[in-house]
Amino acid sequence: MQNALSNFANDDPGPGAGRRAVERIEEIEAIARATESQCRTWQWLKNFTALGVGGPVAAIVYPSTVAGAARLVDLLDRAGLRWRALGHGTSILAADEVHNYVAISLRLLDERLVFEGDSVWAHAGYSLPALVLGAAERGLSGLEGLAGVAGGLGGALRTGAGTPGYDIWRVVEKVTLAEGGEVRTRPEPDAVLELDPAAFTDGDLILAAMLRLAPGDPEEIRAEMARQAGACQTARPVGLGGAGRIFKDSGAHAAAHLIDQLGFRGKSCGGARVSETHAEFIVNEGNATAEDVFGLSDQIRERARRERGLELEYGIDVWKDEGES
Repeated sequence: MQNALSNFANDDPGPGAGRRAVERIEEIEAIARATESQCRTWQWLKNFTALGVGGPVAAIVYPSTVAGAARLVDLLDRAGLRWRALGHGTSILAADEVHNYVAISLRLLDERLVFEGDSVWAHAGYSLPALVLGAAERGLSGLEGLAGVAGGLGGALRTGAGTPGYDIWRVVEKVTLAEGGEVRTRPEPDAVLELDPAAFTDGDLILAAMLRLAPGDPEEIRAEMARQAGACQTARPVGLGGAGRIFKDSGAHAAAHLIDQLGFRGKSCGGARVSETHAEFIVNEGNATAEDVFGLSDQIRERARRERGLELEYGIDVWKDEGES
């Protein structure tokens, strides 16, 4: 394995680094093999995102271990190949064009949940609903507010998922990242790092986290989970393709209330429509393209800017290739 890795471990990315990822499929496959990862080339992102839109990506790579994932992103970086963390695709709006990079999914990592007293270790690709249920079965409280939230642990950490009193970052004790081909845990004994979503950049791949929970009564935990899951279902459109909230709240202006006031509740653009019951969501009625979603969101942003002087920011991870706005 070390010899295979040495083929890529150099400071000079070589003549291929200037070529597009879609022209370097064989090299991507070789890096995947060197890190014991599965590689699926030319995959349509619309099949991997909750919103159901998105063009083809050069490759989706699935590491089998946390250590392999750390080596994978390092080798991609050294080769000059761009990558993005796919996660469970619950908060991604991917454009319709070809995506000239490697998408990384941690969903197939071999590592399992590890409970140590009141703490639990989980990899970033672990199913959030399964994590919440696993903690509840052991009488551990602290994750009830995530009941009913789809996706994986990594995405929840990136977006700061949760409800008032149950923000996931309130229970995070340590975070494991890929750094320089190695697995690093923060905070380290002599280092101070504020643990919240703002502490990480797009170049950081979250690999795992240690969560500090608290003993609780299993029946009370399950009852609170049921209440939170019901509230989550009430707060989201049901039965239509949709991802996370499209826009962040703008200061004191709740995005849903603002979109409603601007007259966009129920408005459509192609196959994309602003939810009639939850205006902070754009839903796919079955045949939407990313262009439809961007067109509708651009209309909302332009009117908010013109009529309210507000710059709405996306609350969803927008995937557009370089040179796109």
